[in-house]
Amino acid sequence: LKRFKAMLLQKNETVEAMQGYLMQSIKAELEEIHALNMRRQNMPKYNIFNE
Repeated sequence: LKRFKAMLLQKNETVEAMQGYLMQSIKAELEEIHALNMRRQNMPKYNIFNE
């Protein structure tokens, strides 16, 4: 969170903009985790080397 504060001071952004940025990064993180989990679930089905 210190980094966010430093960025806020540097750019003089509003709190709304900062919250938007935080939401974007959190959303991206969640999507990445979701994609990884889906890939992990589908692995056994499509992995030829497992047979």
